[in-house]
Amino acid sequence: MSNIKNKFNVNDRVTTKCLGLPTTGTVVGVVDANLCQPNSPTWNENYPLWQDGYVNYVEFDEPQKQFSFEEFLDLSQDVEFSQSTLKEIYLNSPEVKICLYPEDDLEML
Repeated sequence: MSNIKNKFNVNDRVTTKCLGLPTTGTVVGVVDANLCQPNSPTWNENYPLWQDGYVNYVEFDEPQKQFSFEEFLDLSQDVEFSQSTLKEIYLNSPEVKICLYPEDDLEML
């Protein structure tokens, strides 16, 4: 378990900084980052030390896409579809109510 104290607690109201779509929500869970292995080049690029801390489950005020379209394209680099096909897949992907964020991508409201 990490020796670093988590910045947020369950029920804290937060907003996101750069991952996913801009949103607000409530922290509904906190997990040591060593227990999570999301395959996200965006996390690693923006927060290279995210695995040294905690990750937070955030329940959005309104359902939304899990990723921005740009993040979706980054995650789809190895897929050989046209840009228009990828856009259609993205637009038809479900919206989610809860998503996982590294603590450094969140700010207290």
